[in-house]
Amino acid sequence: MAWSVQFINAAVEAEVEALPDDMQARLIRVKQLIEAFGLTALREPHVKHLTGKLWEIRLKRTQRNRSCRLAASLSEEDRKDSGAGNRDRARALKGDQTVNSFESYQRRALKKPGIRAEYDRLAHEFAVARTLIAARMAAKLTQDEVARRMGTSQSAVARMESGRSLPSTSSLVKYAEAVGRKLTIGLS
Repeated sequence: MAWSVQFINAAVEAEVEALPDDMQARLIRVKQLIEAFGLTALREPHVKHLTGKLWEIRLKRTQRNRSCRLAASLSEEDRKDSGAGNRDRARALKGDQTVNSFESYQRRALKKPGIRAEYDRLAHEFAVARTLIAARMAAKLTQDEVARRMGTSQSAVARMESGRSLPSTSSLVKYAEAVGRKLTIGLS
């Protein structure tokens, strides 16, 4: 069963819609990473495990040093449950309110020119992040293990996987070697 991201209620969705365009675009990109790899594979800077089933989705604005943290309550057990089970759990957390679809929010948000432009601008950085995380997951390594193999810190690996900036070629070569791959560069 794949991971999914949903709003627990309309109030949370309204808070997200009030965020600046660049933060909404980054949230959509981070959501795509969560769905592809899960919370446990991402770690910081995208998500942080707080306690038990409580996780935090972390966004940092590229301009004006603004940050945003959204709480998410998921676990490996929740991931294996059906979508209906997740909706029931969310209703139990917030009374009988319906869980709102992130997908419908995403469709609406990406129709807005400012959010779409930011989303498209982030494409290259998140493509690199997705490629690095996928290679690390295929090698069955943690960020700590990759860092040891590279001779660097876990936080340096997390920055490379963040989608906030493009790593240097020498860092990419070291990362590739650490996960048992070779770096290839191409233009299309």
